[in-house]
Amino acid sequence: MKLASVPLFRLAIGALAAIVVAGSPTPALEKSPMHEDIEGLARLVTLPPSVQSARWQVLQFGEATGLGPKDWALAAVVELPSEIRRDLITKAPPLAMDRDFPRSFVLSWFPPDLGALWTPAEAEVLRLGAQPMDATALFKPPLQRGFFLPFGEAGVVFVYLYTR
Repeated sequence: MKLASVPLFRLAIGALAAIVVAGSPTPALEKSPMHEDIEGLARLVTLPPSVQSARWQVLQFGEATGLGPKDWALAAVVELPSEIRRDLITKAPPLAMDRDFPRSFVLSWFPPDLGALWTPAEAEVLRLGAQPMDATALFKPPLQRGFFLPFGEAGVVFVYLYTR
């Protein structure tokens, strides 16, 4: 009789593996610096044609424990020609979603007119006062959830995509 065929032995080995993995220290991951290169952003999302400028940052969230990679998100402010933005908006339906965000969501590099779209709702909660749009046209694996917001000047959009 092989030990691996004994159910109790398999259970004990599985429990030991879970303890070893869960107890293993995982280095804390930090958010990346803010970037302005369009090529770098294009590696992470499907960009519309003729992007004129971009500011973006990768954000990591959740605990750095357990199996698999840590979840992450991308926040970007993208300037497009007005007609491209209009086309993006026309093809994207409004997105029904929770509009409450933690205060930390509004980053220091956001333009003032973007940051002003979130207003205090509770002690640590900001409420989005604009209609988020479905960002499916911008998805690129693994960033396959999220939204975009047209705001401010004629060709500017905010994009927020995430992995979970």
